[in-house]
Amino acid sequence: AFTRKKVSPTTVLEYGKATYFLNAGHIEKHLSKISSAAEKRGFTYLGLSDAGRYLYEDFGKSTMKRYDMQDIVVNSLDSLAENTRLLFDNPNLYALKYADEVVNIPMRTGGHLLLDREVPFYQILLSGCMRYASTELNYENIDTALLKILETGSMPHYFMYYASESAVKNTEYSELCGGFYEKCLNNLAKIYPAVKEVFDRTEGSAIKSHSCLDEGVYMTLYENGTAVYVNYSAGDYALENGAAIPAGGYRTEVTAD
Repeated sequence: AFTRKKVSPTTVLEYGKATYFLNAGHIEKHLSKISSAAEKRGFTYLGLSDAGRYLYEDFGKSTMKRYDMQDIVVNSLDSLAENTRLLFDNPNLYALKYADEVVNIPMRTGGHLLLDREVPFYQILLSGCMRYASTELNYENIDTALLKILETGSMPHYFMYYASESAVKNTEYSELCGGFYEKCLNNLAKIYPAVKEVFDRTEGSAIKSHSCLDEGVYMTLYENGTAVYVNYSAGDYALENGAAIPAGGYRTEVTAD
């Protein structure tokens, strides 16, 4: 097995518990066990994270390169997907074709200064094929996050736990302090009506185009003719038909196309 520990970017010192990676030769065996256990218990849906996201080299007794490990994982997923629907956490391309749903799909770029505009290429690819969810919104501004969800056609995504936030205070899990379920549910209650309104009109339809109409104003057009407008700017924006998109708001319309 391999180990990995978190390293502080300020002190360059290790902290927290070690993360263990399976020996590459055991990956297929463990995925097979998961498949057998799911079938035995009648599970029809499984969520996988590392299997679709991490590849690493094995320099043990039996050396294995990343591309060899990818082949092993793909063979296992091919078998697993025969009888089970699969959800992945931000999967790589080799796992994406086995996915029925995916979560933690980035809605933003890294913010590089050379970039002038963000285009949701990943979401355009996935739309109409499967449901996809945003990155975790626990620490996002709820109003801006809602607009970004609607612009990219994403489902909202939160991590939650039942205990109070004080349970993780001063522990290695303190970075999860924003996951207390009551706070998350309150935010979800605020954005759910808007998400449902838009998804009732767009679900199952692929994104046809994504346009910047003005500074901070975007339109996402779906193949079924539904247009979703979002306005990140501080002023209202008037469409050619006279309809207004309020500042910090959104609007959906059925276009002539």
